[in-house]
Amino acid sequence: MVTAFRESFRDESNQPWRPEFDREAIDFRGNGDLTLYPGEMVYWPLNMPHRVENGDQMSISLTTEFYTDEIKRHVRASTANGILRTFGWEPAVTESGPLYYAKLGITAVAKGTGWLQKRQRKPVESKTLAET
Repeated sequence: MVTAFRESFRDESNQPWRPEFDREAIDFRGNGDLTLYPGEMVYWPLNMPHRVENGDQMSISLTTEFYTDEIKRHVRASTANGILRTFGWEPAVTESGPLYYAKLGITAVAKGTGWLQKRQRKPVESKTLAET
């Protein structure tokens, strides 16, 4: 089962899962069947909450990212907001105007000095099915 929602969140922080999300799931077929069948796919916009329940068969997922100019602005602003939060600030998402350009400068300095790279999470080590 895949659930996606009509409301896309503009806030870049992790959204807590709420039971009402399931009640508000988009019924793609119009008949209450939220199952994806072989050969089908689903798309949800950036920051839209979603959940996937796998059945008793193997499931293979493929994730792709598409960056429009709007998404690029949002990612840049979100990066700057993450930096500002490390200093105790609670910045709003700003994707235009002088404040947005100030955030671009903050991000550029953080990347240029290596500060941002040092703070990024390390990737999870991959394991084969035999190792699990």
